[in-house]
Amino acid sequence: MTGAGDETAGTAPVGDGAVLRKELDAVRLELEAARDQAASAREDAAAANDKWLRALADLDNFRKRTEREKCRWGDRAREEVLTGLLGVMDDLDRALACDADSADGGRGLRDGVELIRKGLVQLLERHGVVPIETGGAGFDPTLHEAVCQVESPDHGSNTIVSETQRGYRMGDRVLRCSKVVVAK
Repeated sequence: MTGAGDETAGTAPVGDGAVLRKELDAVRLELEAARDQAASAREDAAAANDKWLRALADLDNFRKRTEREKCRWGDRAREEVLTGLLGVMDDLDRALACDADSADGGRGLRDGVELIRKGLVQLLERHGVVPIETGGAGFDPTLHEAVCQVESPDHGSNTIVSETQRGYRMGDRVLRCSKVVVAK
């Protein structure tokens, strides 16, 4: 009761085993290639992460170095200005040492103070600091601070009548606005 079809029912044909082995080998090769690609991708990702971390550290170091240099530049600038002011201080000490009751009636003291002012003006000019001119100028809120307004037949409206405190600028930057009286 076994027929020809019954003999092959439980076993695979002989030719099919070789095909299955080839397919299995191909799948194994694909799997191995995929594993190699995954390992390579992990290595690339680790290298990129390491590179990113190094760049981040370099940026942080650059920021810290720049901050230190900025502080140093500020210290040097202050040192230069303060060293110049020490000469002015010396001149003030000499002027105060003058005897105001001397035979010249205090003229030596006045001359000394004028020399000190001249030296201070020169020091400021060396650092690019110049006074803001106000004489007869129109009021400009970027350069002037109005302390009051007055009626003035000699001045047009919004014209500076007088200056109560001189203003200074360094290049395009206003260090201190001029305090002025403005005509209504």
